Amino acid sequence: VDGDYSNKQTIASGKWSFRFQFAFENCGIQLPAGQTFHMNGMEATLDQVELSPLSFLVEYTVHAPLQESTSATGNELGGATNAEDQSQIDRIFRNLPLTLSMKDGTTLDLSGAGGSVTPQGEETVCQKSAIFDAIHSLDEVESITIVDLTIPVTQ
Repeated sequence: VDGDYSNKQTIASGKWSFRFQFAFENCGIQLPAGQTFHMNGMEATLDQVELSPLSFLVEYTVHAPLQESTSATGNELGGATNAEDQSQIDRIFRNLPLTLSMKDGTTLDLSGAGGSVTPQGEETVCQKSAIFDAIHSLDEVESITIVDLTIPVTQ
């Protein structure tokens, strides 16, 4: 059976070492950033948008501090479980509308992507990214929309 390694047979014993070049062309692009947008009553600045046929990355800074509750256990913020902490993370991260629009009119909802939330004094830096389920040629992508900010994809 293909993939069944229980009946493996050694062809050449010994210590093996392989070297090879994993060279490939970077097909990713960086889209314009620096725009301001509003979400859930807060102002944010788009810091970085990267798009490739395999993945995307959106980084933004919310101009409001992340107030961790006094019941925080010292764990990473992502591990916080009380309702107050979760509500704040929802406001600045999980509820971010994020959509990839294709030239054929179809859309991909990227809102559920993972990432990170990093408190930095009076601001909070958020990063959302994911690997797509399929390869999407950038020639087929029309734009990416973050909340109400639409950025066209031009190459």
